[in-house]
Amino acid sequence: MWGQTGVTVTCTISAQFSGGTFTLKHKNQVHNLRTTTFHLPRVTFDSEGPYHCLYQKDVSGQTLTSPESDSLILQVSVNPPVPSLCVSSSAGETCSSDTVHVTRGDSFVLRCSVPSDVPEGLFLLWFSGSNSSVSEPSVNHSASFSFPVSQNQHQGQYRCVYEVTGAGRTYTSDTVPINIVINLPLVLLVAPSVVGVLLMLGLVLLLLFQALKKRSRGRQSRSTVQAQMDKARNESLESDEDEGDYVNVDAPKCEGAKYVSDPPVRTNPYQKSDGQVKFVKNSEPCFEEVNSEEDDDDDEDDYENVTDMNTEEQDNIYENF
Repeated sequence: MWGQTGVTVTCTISAQFSGGTFTLKHKNQVHNLRTTTFHLPRVTFDSEGPYHCLYQKDVSGQTLTSPESDSLILQVSVNPPVPSLCVSSSAGETCSSDTVHVTRGDSFVLRCSVPSDVPEGLFLLWFSGSNSSVSEPSVNHSASFSFPVSQNQHQGQYRCVYEVTGAGRTYTSDTVPINIVINLPLVLLVAPSVVGVLLMLGLVLLLLFQALKKRSRGRQSRSTVQAQMDKARNESLESDEDEGDYVNVDAPKCEGAKYVSDPPVRTNPYQKSDGQVKFVKNSEPCFEEVNSEEDDDDDEDDYENVTDMNTEEQDNIYENF
């Protein structure tokens, strides 16, 4: 196993040939062993491969070398750990969460990492939205994937895969997927609600204004109709009062003399003024129905009386002289 310690390789030979030394050959490396055991400090991919033991012994001034032993093949495998996936945004860093919310337009970074006791490898970031991956080499057992401006197309499921290749083989490990949700900015979320509230308020105010305007028009119309009715009633009352005056007021009747309506009325038929007779108009006219025959008789009487009175006055006048 890669990274394992305490691995040893031991070479042995029959006791009758003891007293010699062993040589351990690995690839192009030769290790002279003072003992029969070779210790591997740490198993890596370089430790993988065939191992051979050689035995050498000096006999009578000659160095005798045994043939190589059978090969001991050491195979190294890796069990890469599950990498961690963290999301860094303006809201902070979140790791090992099922869902992470990011505001649209903000930048965010996906960081994959593994413990330091595994070999350096390659990080692959898979995105479910496009079913593709991007890769970054492991640097200090981590890699970062930056998104300067988050958009709606960045929303989806992400997972990080760690890949290790050695000795012609590839070992991988997969993370638990994480969901990225792109949210609208708060302003864009609130703005439609505010606009909707303002529109509703404006509609209510408009309806209220229309209702008040209609009510005001109704009041004005009723006031106009009432005023017209009052005016008509007042005119009718005035007309009735005028007719009552003409009907109820009796024209003054004339007593004694009988006159026609148009000619001036004489109260004193004759009045002396500087020796002359003058007619005086009556200040209040009077009207009376008179028969034409009676008018003729009265006129005759008037003329007769006037003649007599003139004769008498003339006689008196002459007597005075």
